[in-house]
Amino acid sequence: MKINKPLETAELITLFREHTGCGMQHGKCPCNSCFHAIDADFRHITWLILLGLRGDYDGQWVLDKIKTALDKEAGEQLPAPPEEIRIEGGEA
Repeated sequence: MKINKPLETAELITLFREHTGCGMQHGKCPCNSCFHAIDADFRHITWLILLGLRGDYDGQWVLDKIKTALDKEAGEQLPAPPEEIRIEGGEA
């Protein structure tokens, strides 16, 4: 039986900090204003967090699903560029 790595608070805080661009509260949490500016379906995100805390799914899987939900709601999920214009190693 596979044992799932539980969702960790620090990883969840980092995800929301990176999404909002704000980490001004203690523990580098986003502030109330920035957090509440997130336009997302928090019913689904809260369910994912609960599953992660319970250990139903691996913590990284849960973080990836939350990030996808946040990016989708924010309209930030863009298709990958075609192979011919991808830059390898970050160099132009």
